[in-house]
Amino acid sequence: NGDYAGLDALLKAGISQHRAITPRQAADNLLDIFSRLGRENQGLSWGWSDLDATSGGLFPGELTIVGARPSVGKSELLYQLALNLARTDNSVLVCSAEMTLDMLQEREIAMEPGVSVDDLRHNKTPTDFDVKISELAVRIDKRPLHTLTGAMGTPEITTEAHRLKRESGLSCIVVDYLQRLNDCYDRRYGQRQDERVGYASKALKSLATDLGIPV
Repeated sequence: NGDYAGLDALLKAGISQHRAITPRQAADNLLDIFSRLGRENQGLSWGWSDLDATSGGLFPGELTIVGARPSVGKSELLYQLALNLARTDNSVLVCSAEMTLDMLQEREIAMEPGVSVDDLRHNKTPTDFDVKISELAVRIDKRPLHTLTGAMGTPEITTEAHRLKRESGLSCIVVDYLQRLNDCYDRRYGQRQDERVGYASKALKSLATDLGIPV
């Protein structure tokens, strides 16, 4: 159905988003959480055991920011994360303000035989490459991975995420990357760059909380 899991949980507990939570509601909610501990892992796996062990996974309502120096593979890691999630039947929205769909899929094509993008562009591929790509296209057609590319800000991401959540369900949102979003260039959201980045971060955190999914 079109209900959000997070909102369902609040309604079942008799908790309104716009009213203070009573002591009784808080107590009931605590017991509900405790009853699920050890029986349900609500987090999503990164797809890498070391990251899962360090972070515990990706949890509903949380905003996780991946930071590192330029050109060390942040975009590759995030897209691989989205692929890992989609392969385990988790619906994912990839929002790429930096790469086009062609650029993303070129990287995925290169991943299939384990060659570099540069080798792919110079046609240095295995002899059975056509068959592998045909099989990849079939898998892409069936997997729950949605892609939003081009110039965008948090309003566009929010609108598309709510639509997907309502129509088909949504497990996670991957954004690449924060400082490319239109919010970070719009002085309505702050005179300084750090203020605008803070605004975009807050908007994405609100989206994670509203939909009850990791961003």
